Formats: sequence, structure tokens, C-alpha cells
Amino acid sequence: MVILFCIVFNNTILAQRWKKVRYEFFYGIGASNFLGDLGGGDSKGRPFIADIDFISTRWALNGGIRYRITERFAAKWNLLYGNVAGSDAWSNSKRTYRNLSFKSIILETSVQGEFAIQKEKTGRRYLLANNKKIRLDGVHTYIFAGVGGFYFNPKAKYINGKWYALQPLGTEGQGLPDAKAKYSRVAACFPIGFGFKYGLTRKMSFALEYGYRFTSTDYIDDVSGSYYDPIAMADRGAAAAYFADPREGTQMPGGTEWRGNPKNKDGYMFILFNVTYKLRVTRTGLPRF
Repeated sequence: MVILFCIVFNNTILAQRWKKVRYEFFYGIGASNFLGDLGGGDSKGRPFIADIDFISTRWALNGGIRYRITERFAAKWNLLYGNVAGSDAWSNSKRTYRNLSFKSIILETSVQGEFAIQKEKTGRRYLLANNKKIRLDGVHTYIFAGVGGFYFNPKAKYINGKWYALQPLGTEGQGLPDAKAKYSRVAACFPIGFGFKYGLTRKMSFALEYGYRFTSTDYIDDVSGSYYDPIAMADRGAAAAYFADPREGTQMPGGTEWRGNPKNKDGYMFILFNVTYKLRVTRTGLPRF
């Protein structure tokens, strides 16, 4: 009876171990990529990864804190800084005729929920420092989804080599008669993705995470609809007229006059390599730094 009690008591303690390290701080570096109207394949912009252009890959940084609500479910606050870019010159298709390009920063904050498909294991035999090799049964696998907001500011290089912010120029006639209002450079994003985490020590882990962002805007690249009246755009200055229509001709091959595809919103994605530190919980339930 005593032996049975000790076994049950020990298993209970081990099962509740995660509660002592409910908080995790993480930071990392990775790569970002843009999915929108510029670059990509031989058509208008397409959603998700159907139009990915690897040459547009840029760098990204992130950090945040995770709180484990249960052993399998956690809430996470995430802060990301990345760069995205796109250019018709990178596309071996009729898109090159538009001669459009851009770059932009992405400053994102979001709240995400994580669900562990495979629960995290923290025993000594699962730690890389003691194992000297990765045990697949010790890999913490999770999926996540969330909601957030981000700031972007598309820019393009003028023929004189100077970079211009495109939103103030209203390159699709925004702000002019019979045109839309200028778009906001702040928009909503909806992160989804998955990740893998493995313990290096009892307090430190490293992780690999992929995340895609659906967004509420089609203007991350400053391109969405049709060309506006060139005479009206010329009244805004030479730079505005050039960025509105830098084509080397009067129309697309075959007479197509689209500038962008307003039916699909822009998106972006990250692949991140993170380092995670577990923070022990004080008697008041707060993290101990």
C-alpha cells in the first residue's frame, strides 16, 4: 500500500511539474516572405503559397511571452519585426511588363492560442544536453492561431535613386475624384501555423516555427486595382505619375489593363528560429525573472 501511494504521489507531482514553469520568454530570428500582387507567377496575384517567390525572402526578428493555461493549451503574446519585398522584375512572366516593385517593413503584434499536439516532455532523458541527440518522442509539436495588427509602409525607388513612400502619393488615384480614399498603413492580421520545440536544458529550449498571416488589406505592396487617369496623376507630380504607371508602353500584352487583383488580400509569412526560457512561478502566481 505504501509503495502504491508513493508511485501515485510521484506521478502526480511529475504531472503537475508544468505548473511551476507556466511562463516562457522567447526571442529569435528568421526569414519573411510576401504574397501579393507583385512578382510570382504568370497571372494576377493568387492567395496563400500558390504565388510564392523565394527571391523576395527577407529577414525578421521576434520575441514575446507564453503562458501555459493547461498542459496542452497556452496563450502567447508575440511581437514581430520583418521586411517584405516584391518586384515584377523577379517574375519570368508577363507581369514584368508592369515594372512595379516595392519594399516595406512589417511591425506586428498579436495574441495567439497554442494547442500541443504532442505534449512537452521535460525529463532528463528528453533533454539534448544529456541525450547528445534528438529523441523524436521529446519534440513538442504545436499548432496556433490568433489575431493581431500590423503597420506597413510600402516604398519604391524612383529613377533618380531616391526611395518614396507610396501611400501618400495615391498611386491608384486615391483621394482624387471618383477614386477610393487613401488606404490605412495599419491593418489586421490573422496568424496561423505550427511549430516544433525541443528542450536543451530544463530551462531553455529551441524551436522552429512557421506562421502565415492572412490580412485585412490588399495594399502591403501598394497595388490592388486598376490604373488611374495618367493626366490626373501627373498633377500630383512626376514621382506620383511614374509610380502609378511605370510601364514601358500603353497597355499590357493582349490588351489586359489590370494593375492588381482586388479580389485577394495580401499576406505574408515567417519561418522563425526561437530560443525559449522557462520562468518559475512565485507563490503569488507571477513569473520570477
